Amino acid sequence: MDLRKASVKLGTLWTLTTGSLSVNGIIVEPVIPEGGVSENAAWTRSFVDPYTEFEIPEAGGTSDVPPSDEGNPVNLFPVEGTVQLDARLYQIGAPGAIITSSGGIYDFNSPLTFLTYGAPEFDVSSVLFQTSSVGSVPDIESASLLYRESADGLLIEAPAPTGTGFLQLGAGLFAQTFTAWEWDLSGTSIYDFFVIFESASSSLSLWDLSLDTLGTPTSYLDGVRFDITANSGFSGFYQVLHNKAGESEPRIVYQVGDTVEVTAVEGFEFKFVGWTGDLSGDNEFETVILDEDPTVRGVFSPETYFAWMTDTITPAFMIPNPPYSQRSPANANPDGDPFPNIMEYAFGGFPEVYDADRITPKLVVNSEGEVFYVFRRQMGATDLVYRVQVSTDLVTWNYNGDGTGIDYTEEQPNPVFNGDGTETVTAKILSPDPDTDSVFVRIEIIWTQ
Repeated sequence: MDLRKASVKLGTLWTLTTGSLSVNGIIVEPVIPEGGVSENAAWTRSFVDPYTEFEIPEAGGTSDVPPSDEGNPVNLFPVEGTVQLDARLYQIGAPGAIITSSGGIYDFNSPLTFLTYGAPEFDVSSVLFQTSSVGSVPDIESASLLYRESADGLLIEAPAPTGTGFLQLGAGLFAQTFTAWEWDLSGTSIYDFFVIFESASSSLSLWDLSLDTLGTPTSYLDGVRFDITANSGFSGFYQVLHNKAGESEPRIVYQVGDTVEVTAVEGFEFKFVGWTGDLSGDNEFETVILDEDPTVRGVFSPETYFAWMTDTITPAFMIPNPPYSQRSPANANPDGDPFPNIMEYAFGGFPEVYDADRITPKLVVNSEGEVFYVFRRQMGATDLVYRVQVSTDLVTWNYNGDGTGIDYTEEQPNPVFNGDGTETVTAKILSPDPDTDSVFVRIEIIWTQ
């Protein structure tokens, strides 16, 4: 019985062929050449220890062996000679991290830092390291590999990965992101090693890990990764699809010059509003010719408060206290800033992260003394009305279309696309009385429900 293939099948959600690679569930499965080439492998699909106080090692220094009674063992089948028995994963960046009901390591507030330890018993030529996660994505550029040549040797930083891969399927909380790194370690003498990587931001949940240590050079990730994502939250009501022209399935790596088709798929009460990165505009279907560092993000905007709430407020099973029923109403204010949830929605805020400075409307005066009111607006909202109002006495407030027949503001053309579903609007204030010394401005948000 092939234990490697058996273990892969346990985690299989689908089988996906990507050129010369086969992605089965959580991993790219190495093809081991004939001739007795050594290999160690380790996998996991769930974790038990969310945080370990082991200090991150640094190149040029020394390090203790990570504690074997902490962290997370990285193996499904503890068969000596096949599985790397001492491989372990430690989360060392966020003390408040938790183990979710899915078995993932998660922290809402802080980016996570992970350290994986391995100690192969043969001459290492390459390491293939892969993760599966949901929510936020891993910081691909943060990955590094440190190794020692002896038990008490100084830590040496290996060259940058020779290849990286990336594949995100779906969007939202349960969109799975597969991230892969490959190091060519030919000519080194390795006693043990550490792989370190971080999450790109908060709200990443690490679900799976695969570590392959091989005694032969490999090039499974020969090509370029296509960092294509959506501004995903928790709902998964929308997604971005991609595939090489003439094919139907996505790849974890492509080649420079490949023509890739990308499609934004709108979901329940979410409107596609545009692309960022190597694409622009708001056509739902586009093609892009890949360069050395291709990056595309599909941007969606909620059409209703319900859609925004479902996509933005952390689900109950991830944060049970305070209860979801207290955090999700329109008049709730879980982050304690000046904006209740309905205003966070209107201005594109994060209801559980204090970000008042980012979303507070502002008055701007140019060198000619002209006054402008600047605010953020949801691009897809169908249940919100935005009214910029002006007053000269703080008693009577007027706005365009109030029945007086006077224009009090003039929205400037080309609002700024923010890449998160909102746009920044600039409204010029037109004083109804040029002899008035003071003009007061406010914004009224009407929720039509």
